[in-house]
Amino acid sequence: MDTVLLHRLYNNLTSERNQLLTSYNNLTTEKDQLLTSYNNLTTKREQLLTSYKTLKTEKDQLLTSYNNLTTKREQLLTSYKTLKTEKDQLLTSYNNLTTEREQLLTSYKTLKTEKDQLLTNMTKNRDNLQRKLQENWVAFSDSLYKVSSEQKSWEESRQDCLQKGADLMIIKSREEQVECTDTSLYVLYIYTYFYWNSGEPNGGRKENCGQIKAYDSQNSWNDETCSNQHFWICEKRVSQ
Repeated sequence: MDTVLLHRLYNNLTSERNQLLTSYNNLTTEKDQLLTSYNNLTTKREQLLTSYKTLKTEKDQLLTSYNNLTTKREQLLTSYKTLKTEKDQLLTSYNNLTTEREQLLTSYKTLKTEKDQLLTNMTKNRDNLQRKLQENWVAFSDSLYKVSSEQKSWEESRQDCLQKGADLMIIKSREEQVECTDTSLYVLYIYTYFYWNSGEPNGGRKENCGQIKAYDSQNSWNDETCSNQHFWICEKRVSQ
């Protein structure tokens, strides 16, 4: 082989070697770049994985917080309903108490008016009693009594009592008979037949009026002819 040919082959080989070297260098550079990119991607992946885990943790925490808030909301809603019910009950109780207070106030005013009226009546009755006592009326129990100083018929006796705002004495008890009478006199009527004297009443239609024969004897009643004249006693209720 001649020198020219060899030289040509050498140059070609050298050129090919240089091209291959350049390609090698380029590939090495690309490999390094790819490796760098791979490492960057791996780092980013790790960062993304860390971010994902962090986000998942935060999401779980948020879900827990949401559930807690939902539970608290339900509890608050229940408490609100309970408080509203209690408020309505208190309002009803308040209204009832207000009504009762108004009723009590009305009752109090009514009672006060009645008390004032009673006080007025008591004062009036006291004054009447004092006035009647000053007119020689005798007080016993809840009545006033006045004995006549003259004798008249039963009807005349009663008219005298009526003119005084009273009536003929009504015997209601043994004590009243003994306390308020001391002579034979006319009365209006009695409450029990046990006060009649033995054999009385016996006058039939002729003797229609009642008379006490002896004030200190329990059974001293006698039926009397109404035209006969006797003493009498007037009785007036204190409340009149």
